[in-house]
Amino acid sequence: MNHLSIAGNVLFSSSASKEINQFIQRVFEQRNGAWGQAMDAVDTNTWIAGMDHRMYDGSHTLWDAWLQGYRATDDPFFESLREDFKALGNDVVTPKGLPIINWEQEQFKQVQKQLHQNLAINPQWTTSMANFNAKDLFGATLGSIAILYHWKTQDTKHFADTVSSLGLTAVFSANPI
Repeated sequence: MNHLSIAGNVLFSSSASKEINQFIQRVFEQRNGAWGQAMDAVDTNTWIAGMDHRMYDGSHTLWDAWLQGYRATDDPFFESLREDFKALGNDVVTPKGLPIINWEQEQFKQVQKQLHQNLAINPQWTTSMANFNAKDLFGATLGSIAILYHWKTQDTKHFADTVSSLGLTAVFSANPI
C-alpha cells in the first residue's frame, strides 16, 4: 500500500496530472443543472476573475454552494442534498476544482504578491494551494489509507517514510489536502 500511495501521488504531481484531470472531468462532468447555475450566478452576472471566480464569488465552498442552491430552488431536503453534491461534483472534477475558503480578490492578490516577493513562490502555485480538485482528493485518500495502514508502533520506519514521501509530493503538486 505504501508504494502504491507514493506512486499515485508522484503521478498526480507530475506533468501527467493535467491529462488525469481531463480524464476525470470527461468521465464525471454533467450538464449544469439549477444548482450549478445558482452557484455560478454571481460569476455569470459579474465575471469576477474569469476561471478563478470560484475563489472569490462566495458561492463555491461546501456551505456556500448549499445556500446558493437551496435559495434558488424549492426542492425537498434530500433532493436538495443530492443536487448540491451533483453540482459540487461537477466543479470538483475540473482542473480548477473548488476553493477551500472564499477570498476577497484584492486580499488574495496581496497574499500572492507577498509570497512571491518574500519566498519566491509562484502565484499560480499559490492559487493551486487555495483550491482542491478530484485528483487532490484521490491523492489525499491514497495517502491517508497508507498512513493508517502503517500506524503501528513496530512499523515506525515505514510510517515515517510514508508520511515524508506523501508530504513531499503534496508540496510539489501544491495539493492543499
